[in-house]
Amino acid sequence: MVSEKENVESVTVVDMNEDVIQLYKKYVLPQFKHAHKIRIIKADAFEYAQKHTANGKYDFVFTDLWHDVSDGIDMYVKMKKIEQQHPNTVFSY
Repeated sequence: MVSEKENVESVTVVDMNEDVIQLYKKYVLPQFKHAHKIRIIKADAFEYAQKHTANGKYDFVFTDLWHDVSDGIDMYVKMKKIEQQHPNTVFSY
């Protein structure tokens, strides 16, 4: 939904699951007026964040990382470590 904001230039979605990506491309993306602003990357979110949030490339990162209640805290802590390495990017969980 953030792509609908006029001041948003681009949105990058990162997911490892090809099935989720294809569902998103087929059913969700076509509903957006500014779908051209949205880029979908198939990658591990932690690796992508580590490599690509540097140099001010991203102003904001929203993370939705967990499989179930048993692994949520571990994933949160892992992303918080990446967040600390990128002080110019706002992270939200």
